[in-house]
Amino acid sequence: INCIVEDEFEYRHMSNLGLTPRQKINISPVLHNELNKFTENKCVEWCDKSSFNIMLGIAGFLDGLIKIKRINDFTAEEYTELIYNSIIYQLGNDEHSPALLEDIVIINNCPETE
Repeated sequence: INCIVEDEFEYRHMSNLGLTPRQKINISPVLHNELNKFTENKCVEWCDKSSFNIMLGIAGFLDGLIKIKRINDFTAEEYTELIYNSIIYQLGNDEHSPALLEDIVIINNCPETE
């Protein structure tokens, strides 16, 4: 997500494009890799679909801002927060349902103590 804050060129083009191609290229693989960590690389198709859907959600809300002419109302830092919060919302933060990770079981591999 730092590619929004650190690259003024990309930030300026968000007013016409929403997420720029370079931002998509930078954010999407990070999402995919992090989702793969949850599944220990055993559900690649789910990770592909989920990371695609998260990116689609982000692109959709930015497109909505363009259409209502509010895309220029935010600083690069605020866009970073918006995108980060959108990702957290879609993954799940125990504040709403459904969410992508709400049915994921985390197994603790620590040995039992007596």
